[in-house]
Amino acid sequence: RLNLIANLKRKYGDTIPEILKFLDDARKKKDTITHASERIEELEIQMGELKTNLGDKGQALSKSRHKAAETLEREMEAELDELNMSGARFAV
Repeated sequence: RLNLIANLKRKYGDTIPEILKFLDDARKKKDTITHASERIEELEIQMGELKTNLGDKGQALSKSRHKAAETLEREMEAELDELNMSGARFAV
């Protein structure tokens, strides 16, 4: 048994706490690898939700910009009318 402990110390650390820490770290790495496919699925679902949200936000932004462009066109044409340029058109 002492021989086993000596071999473990040589391979994984000089003290028993270091060996146990190595064991704990190895288990964590194993768990990470084992559950990687589940994490990938979770991230793909999250990515799909974010893409949908991004699309919705993009459409809302586009709608706001079109409204602002129409307002700007009307206001600029009104200003052009005041400058005796009633036939002029302003487009955004």
